[in-house]
Amino acid sequence: MKIRQIAVENFRLLKDVKIVPEEVLSLVIGKNNSGKTSLLDILRIFLKGESFCFDDFNIDSHKALSAIPDKSTDEIIALLNSITIRLKIYIEYSAQDSLENISEFMLSLDPKDNFIVLAFEYGLRVERIEDLRANFSKYKAIKGNKDKSFLEYLKKNISTYYQVKVKSLEYGNETNSVEVKNFNNVIRYLADFVKEDSVIFMSQNLLRSFAFIESS
Repeated sequence: MKIRQIAVENFRLLKDVKIVPEEVLSLVIGKNNSGKTSLLDILRIFLKGESFCFDDFNIDSHKALSAIPDKSTDEIIALLNSITIRLKIYIEYSAQDSLENISEFMLSLDPKDNFIVLAFEYGLRVERIEDLRANFSKYKAIKGNKDKSFLEYLKKNISTYYQVKVKSLEYGNETNSVEVKNFNNVIRYLADFVKEDSVIFMSQNLLRSFAFIESS
C-alpha cells in the first residue's frame, strides 16, 4: 500500500494544497513561514487526536466565519466547505495487500478501483448553528461585551460548536461518503500502514519519509 496524495484545506497557510509523495523520500522545501510546519502539524493534530484552535483556520476562513451572524441557516450550510479544516489521505492498494484493515473504508465494489480516501474534518456542527447565533446575541448583551466581535466570541468557544469527523470517501466520486464512527480503527490502520511503508508517523519521527528543509 502506498499513500499517493495528501490534500489539506483551510489550515493556516495551507488554503488548498495537494502533495504527491515520492516513492522513497519526499523533500518539502520552502522559506520560513511557507507552510512546511503546518503540514506536519495538521497530520499530528488529526492522527494523534490533539486539539485545534481558532488560529488554525486560514485567513479566508476567518472572513467567512465573521459573516455567520448575518447569514441564514441555509446560507451558513452553503459556507461549510470554506470554514472546515480538512485533511484527505489517498491510499492505493494492490491485490497483494491484505484488505483486512481497510475493508470498512472501501466504498466501491469495482475490482478496478484500488484506492481508499480517508477524510478528516474539523467542522461546524450543523445542529449547533442556531445555538451559536443565539448564544452570541446573549454574549453581546452582557455588560462590557457590546463591542466584542463574533470572531472574538468564537475564538473562546470554538470547541463548543466544532467537532472532528472522519469519513471514507469514494475515490473519483467524493460526494459519496460514509462517516467512520470508530476513530480508533483509522488510527490502528494508519499505525499498521506506517510500519509497512514508513510514510506517516505513529513514531517519534512522525513523517519519517518526509524531510522539511528551509530554503534561503
